[in-house]
Formats: sequence, C-alpha cells, structure tokens
Amino acid sequence: AVVESDRGNLRLELEHHHSALAAAKEDADVASNAYEVERLSFSQRESNFVQQVHSLEKRLAAEERNAIESTKEQSAILAKLKKEIAVVESDRGNLRLELEHHHSALAAAKEDADVASNAYEVERLSFSQRESNFVQQVHSLEKRLAAEERNAIESTKEQSAILAKLKKEIAVVESDR
Repeated sequence: AVVESDRGNLRLELEHHHSALAAAKEDADVASNAYEVERLSFSQRESNFVQQVHSLEKRLAAEERNAIESTKEQSAILAKLKKEIAVVESDRGNLRLELEHHHSALAAAKEDADVASNAYEVERLSFSQRESNFVQQVHSLEKRLAAEERNAIESTKEQSAILAKLKKEIAVVESDR
C-alpha cells in the first residue's frame, strides 16, 4: 500500500512537471508571436522612416536651391530639416535597439523552454526508474507473502497433527485410568 501510494505521488509530481513544461512552451510561443508582431511593426516603421528621410532629403535639396535667393530665411529652414532628419534617424536607431531587445527576450524564452523540457525529461526518466523499482518491490513483497502463507499453512498442518496425536495420547491415558 505504501509503495502504491508513493507511485501515485510520483505520477502527480510527473504531471506537475508536465504542466510546467506546457506553460513554459506556451510562454515561448507568446514571446515568439510578440517578437513577430514587433518585427513587422519595425519593418513598417523603418519603411516609413526611409520614405520620410527621402521626402525630407528632396525637400532639403529644393530648399537649398531656393536658399541662394533668401539666405537668412532658408538657413533656418535648412537647420530645421536637418534636425528633423537627425530625429528620424535617431528614432530609427532606437527602433533597431528595441527590435534587438525583443529578439534577445525571445531567445531567452526559448532557452527557458528548452531548460524546462530537459528538466521534464530528467523527471520523466527518474519517474520511470522509480516506478520500475516499485514494481520490482511489489513483486518481491508478493513472493515473500506467498512464501509466508505457504509456511503458515505448513505450520498449521504440523500443529494440527501434533494436536491430533496429543488428543489420542490423552484418550489412551484416560482409558488406562
């Protein structure tokens, strides 16, 4: 009964580890989906930034041509456009860093899932070994029980024979009396 109870506890422990593995895999899937959404968003924003840069560069070129006619006014516009280009380029760099961060987070989540999977496999193998040991113990105990039952039956037969012999002897002694 104790062995069977231990076996049941081991099964519950294995199921717990299996649930933890499933949760880790689900977390990795969520992180992977989030990474893909971020990557697509980054690509769209990068494309927008490239278009903005091209548009701003075209405007800059046009303004440079007109700057000859109105130097003071055009100098302020040129400075503003250069600043806008710098801001857009900076935002683009920040987006690259953010994408790299999400990629690193996804890699870490996948590594955690691999670790959980390996731990689950170790527990599963350990459980299988312990279950096998318990089965062997049960068989061994069953054999011992059967042997003890045979010994008890033999002992009972011997005791019955001794009692029958004693009863006969008592009957002989009483008849002699």
